[in-house]
Amino acid sequence: MSERAAPSLVDCPNCEAPLARPPAPFCAQCGQEARVRAPTLMEFLQQFGGAYISTEGALWRTLKLLLTRPGALTADYLRGKRRSHVLPLRLYLTISVLTLALLKLLGHAPFSEEKAERTRQSLQTGTFSVVGIPPVVLAMEHRQFVCTGLPDWYCTRARARLEQDPGTVVQAVQAAPEQVIGSMGRAMFVLLPVFALLLKLLQWRRDGQGLRYTEHLVFALHLHCVWFLALWAVALPSPLPLGALAWSQGYTLLALRRVYGRGWWGTAWRAVLLLATQAVLIFGMFILSVLWSVVS
Repeated sequence: MSERAAPSLVDCPNCEAPLARPPAPFCAQCGQEARVRAPTLMEFLQQFGGAYISTEGALWRTLKLLLTRPGALTADYLRGKRRSHVLPLRLYLTISVLTLALLKLLGHAPFSEEKAERTRQSLQTGTFSVVGIPPVVLAMEHRQFVCTGLPDWYCTRARARLEQDPGTVVQAVQAAPEQVIGSMGRAMFVLLPVFALLLKLLQWRRDGQGLRYTEHLVFALHLHCVWFLALWAVALPSPLPLGALAWSQGYTLLALRRVYGRGWWGTAWRAVLLLATQAVLIFGMFILSVLWSVVS
């Protein structure tokens, strides 16, 4: 069936500005196409990918620079080179959504028979641990409840749950990692401004020539993109999961040095503090989720 001719328009359908005569392909005011017609399937595909995910598109160009030259993407952005690459927040959202979807998909894998057998044995003997990181301990030892380092109200509720229905509690604890993954996207998005604030404090300069908070936030977004990508090598069947973790740590050091221009020693201790703080925050989020799963 032949395509219906587009109506001849006097004003732009988007901004209502008068269109040029003779008709131009685009509106001079807002840039929208002046020829209005029903979209084709190919146009839908172009809208989905376009220059963003095409072979020579901005996403691949951005990822190449992000992964091969630590800190260069942030440095380019701060110098004003922005049209050539995906903007920081859009890049972070893309990578984080894909990474969390992968982790959630892997989290649905059933527990091994060996692990299920250990769980049954633990329930039969009445000995299992929910959290065992002194001074915080929540466990059953030979059917005796142990709760230290936690508030009294929590211990009271946890004891009632563990003594009345230990099987349900153990299942909830086993499901806690999947729940953490489900909420990690929101949690990381909240932690990002905190991380950027820590960057600003660590990189504070007396001469007042340091970066603004939002510029630290750009670096935080790019750095978290790299950390998310490192999780792919850890989560997927890979011969080098420890290598991916070591690479992400080395990347952090090099990126900090390129963006902030400090010496190796000043950069090294800041990198160690940043990585340790991030690890504590993520681990704390996991522990809180496990503890909550016991009493919820």
